[in-house]
Amino acid sequence: MEPTASLELAVREAAGERLDKFVSQLMPHISRSRIQRAIETGEITVHGSLERASYRLRRGDVVRVEIGPETEVETDIVPDDIPLDILYEDEDLIVLNKQAGLIVHPAPGISRGTLVNGLVAHCPAMKSTGVIGRPGLVHRLDKDTTGVIVVAKSESAHMELSEQIRLRQVDKTYHAVCYGLPDPSEGVINAPIGRHPVDRKKMAVIEESRRGRHALSRYRTLETYPGMALLEVDIETGRTHQIRVHLNHIGHSVVGDPQYGRGKARPSEIQPRDWDSGVGDVVERIPGQALHAYRLTFRHPRSEEIMTFEAPWKDHFKELVEALRELTRELGPA
Repeated sequence: MEPTASLELAVREAAGERLDKFVSQLMPHISRSRIQRAIETGEITVHGSLERASYRLRRGDVVRVEIGPETEVETDIVPDDIPLDILYEDEDLIVLNKQAGLIVHPAPGISRGTLVNGLVAHCPAMKSTGVIGRPGLVHRLDKDTTGVIVVAKSESAHMELSEQIRLRQVDKTYHAVCYGLPDPSEGVINAPIGRHPVDRKKMAVIEESRRGRHALSRYRTLETYPGMALLEVDIETGRTHQIRVHLNHIGHSVVGDPQYGRGKARPSEIQPRDWDSGVGDVVERIPGQALHAYRLTFRHPRSEEIMTFEAPWKDHFKELVEALRELTRELGPA
């Protein structure tokens, strides 16, 4: 099917402008919400890479637009009765502990069963907050990443929280079980991330000269086990799949990660009989990667109070750590 809109343009005078605003000015016949969805689905790219609607253009960027009618997203969010593990709620925002397997917002072909559907059922007024199709969202977690996430209930809260995210004023701390024992036990991973040059569904460490974007993660080892470790990771930037890409880059992929790591493989440090005696079954039951957004700190959009929330581990993460602790007691420390 031929695209309904097509454009390729090198950025010159619009450096510093948001990507969605830049395209909407060039194509006023297409709604801003449709352009934002096109950015989300990859119909609008910068140098062939997917960027966010809020991406600030740089001089020399090449923006390509191929908007077709077949990828329209349903904008009327249907409320779904989805269990929400709410840690805190007031008139401005909701803080949740997201479960594994839950997609955050609708996408082409997925209009029901997302976190947004559940939020709209819980708070109907949120439907008109923020970006159409993604009401209330100011940041995201991957489908199988669990943990703390904040959502805005009003337009003013959405704007304020989004600005804090943009200015990197929100502190995010994750817990991850990884393969191997990082050496040194704590450190900084400063490696730019961009769209994978071959597999466009993946991200990768890419040189900034090839359109990689600055990405920085700080990790420290909390516990060690045979062939695995529990890490705490703070991210200064919020690139797509950042922790998964960074840990794989230093040779310590997240356990259970099928996209960037070894999936649910048995580490060589654990003998088959010990693996089969319990740990292997626990690893097999992990719904995706063993990655949990543990702590979130931000400034309340109305009171300006600094607020910190910690999300307890979900059952599968807790069971994995407990099984590894038990194995370590039996076999000795790593």
